[in-house]
Amino acid sequence: MTNKSILITVEWGYESHTCPLSQAEWEQICNGSQFIATEPYMYDGENFTAEWVFNKDHRGSLLVTYDDAGVGFDGTLSDANISINGEFVDWA
Repeated sequence: MTNKSILITVEWGYESHTCPLSQAEWEQICNGSQFIATEPYMYDGENFTAEWVFNKDHRGSLLVTYDDAGVGFDGTLSDANISINGEFVDWA
């Protein structure tokens, strides 16, 4: 089995934010399991941490919050850019 490079990208505040996932993590998400990932990022020279919650409310939902409990993105994987091995795919 070949490991895949999976990147989920959403936008908020005029910036793109990306969450890299392993193949095993992506399979969990595709199977409908809730999965939480944290990713650091910088904004205006300050460090923040984004929390990505996949399948929170239902299969395909995506909520991204950041340090001060702000919501960066609240939608679905259909609204995100999904790249697998450099090719964009649609959420099914």
